[in-house]
Amino acid sequence: MHSDERRTTALVEAAKAGDVHARDELVRAFLPLVHNIVGRALDGHADTDDIVQETMVRVLGGLPGLRDPARFRSWLVAIAMNGIRRRWRERRQAPVPGLDRAADLADPAGDFTELTILRLGLSGQRRDVARATRWLDEDDRELLALWWLEAAGELTRAELAEGLGVPPQHAAVRVQRMKERLETGRAVVRALDAHQRFGAHMARLVADRRAAPGDDVTSRMLAFPEPFTDEEYALDLMAVTAAGHLTTADWLGNSLRLMLTEDAFADSMAGGRRSVSEATTEVLWEDAPTQILAGRWAVRDTRLGGQHIRAGDMLLLGLGAANTDPLIRQGARNAHGGSGAHLAFSHGEYRCPFPAQEIAEIIVRTGIEVLLDRLPDLELAVPAGELVRRPSAFLRGTTSLPVRFTPVRTTGDLS
Repeated sequence: MHSDERRTTALVEAAKAGDVHARDELVRAFLPLVHNIVGRALDGHADTDDIVQETMVRVLGGLPGLRDPARFRSWLVAIAMNGIRRRWRERRQAPVPGLDRAADLADPAGDFTELTILRLGLSGQRRDVARATRWLDEDDRELLALWWLEAAGELTRAELAEGLGVPPQHAAVRVQRMKERLETGRAVVRALDAHQRFGAHMARLVADRRAAPGDDVTSRMLAFPEPFTDEEYALDLMAVTAAGHLTTADWLGNSLRLMLTEDAFADSMAGGRRSVSEATTEVLWEDAPTQILAGRWAVRDTRLGGQHIRAGDMLLLGLGAANTDPLIRQGARNAHGGSGAHLAFSHGEYRCPFPAQEIAEIIVRTGIEVLLDRLPDLELAVPAGELVRRPSAFLRGTTSLPVRFTPVRTTGDLS
């Protein structure tokens, strides 16, 4: 037993025996721990102080019945967690409060996560982790409150498990799952931050071009004789930019994946049978970045392809499915023969504009050609079957493309 544990045990034994000073010292020593657990679990809700006080009252009242003083910390944590669970149950069952109870709710300015960020000076990844806790459910927030203290050395795994009321082995599994969900929350936080920065940038661009028009897309949009607001222009620019960026990246990635995994294209990695141009065209037919496009809402009831469509139904354009239409393919895998008559860029007035298609094609082909020129022995680092697609019915691309190659010294001006 460490000296701190021996000191705690001695304090508990003295407090059990009725030593008032020992009881006061015990409260002073463990009040911060209890407040940290409850505050993190409830994210600074106004109930936090009530539960902390209730926990300490229960602890002091239950001391005479504590059989093993050496287990005081685990017992304390379990009491705090039980108080948190009781409050969550009460909040779920209680009616939504009206304005007369507004003072009882958490102060947005007193957000526990934000206070933690400010007080500890968190930045970067640690700030993301703190904000990601808001995306956890109650059970995970309860676990995080304990795991955070375990990571800081304030609790042991045994104390964490006892606070949860589960065996240590089960606690380890729960911690791992919670960490995975926390990482998902971090991704959400980063995405929201990026979206805000993106929106602010486009708003500034619209304001700049309205003040000083030029020969560019934004200026031409602003000159269009329609009563759109600056916010609508900014949102349109965000949509156009995002659509072009991700689809171009996926076109490049899918083409490279094809060249690294398909025997018919393997030789092209060394400048053999098929060119990069043929591979990129093949992808637009067989593995296009945009598979489904959410385009329009029906303005009236109608029937299409034997299906009844009601007014207001969203219509999804299956561009990927159109490219594999059996009436066109007639059972042949490569019936297109390298033709550019695919629908990867949609069709008609609202298709991807031809100049944008050309820009994307230049980016993709140049990117692959430069990559193969600089890394001629590039090969897949994992079996093709292990490549993971992005979980989306609308866009098609891999989450990563692990490769191996021989590093080479760069030459020339890369600025």
